[in-house]
Amino acid sequence: MSAIDFPDNPTTNQIFTSGNRSWRWTGSIWNRYSTGGAPEGPTGPIGPTGPQGDSDSGTLTTKGDLLTRTGSALDRLAVSTDGYVLEADSGESTGIKWSDRKSVSINPQTGTTYTLDLDDAGKVITATNSSAVTISVPGNSTVPYPVGTQIVVIAGGTGAVTFSPVAGVTINSKDSNKTIDGQWASACLLKTLTNTWILFGALKT
Repeated sequence: MSAIDFPDNPTTNQIFTSGNRSWRWTGSIWNRYSTGGAPEGPTGPIGPTGPQGDSDSGTLTTKGDLLTRTGSALDRLAVSTDGYVLEADSGESTGIKWSDRKSVSINPQTGTTYTLDLDDAGKVITATNSSAVTISVPGNSTVPYPVGTQIVVIAGGTGAVTFSPVAGVTINSKDSNKTIDGQWASACLLKTLTNTWILFGALKT
């Protein structure tokens, strides 16, 4: 068999053929290379079309926008004003909303009785009536405030404003006082345990 005269200075993957044989240069040696093989098979069937994506209602358009989701589709929550923070709110379609934590929400009450609601957490309640007003503090099984919740109550009228815990709830206060000391005075409830609150502020017997 005659010697094979391989080319000088081949490039990597260069194919060299002599007679009916071929070699490929790996970068360091010549390896036998075959171009043969089974013929290419037919093209397979096209797969099913995937589901349609969400509409462009979830498109973000402004720096700071957030991509959220309603119960059925993506949605855009537009960026808010400086200083606002996100908070969970089950009443919103996406479950979140922007909130201005630099201001306090006020819940004005003008009746003679009021039972604290979960939405009162962190709020100021004004109790305004010329007759006595009773503020009922519910149990955790009814209104599950997280420990650390604060609620401020201001006596906006001339009627005495008194805090009344329901059965199973304890309100601790100095000298056990639970009535706000006159018009425009205030008191704060602070939840410290599952069914225990501290009441402090301008109080009287």
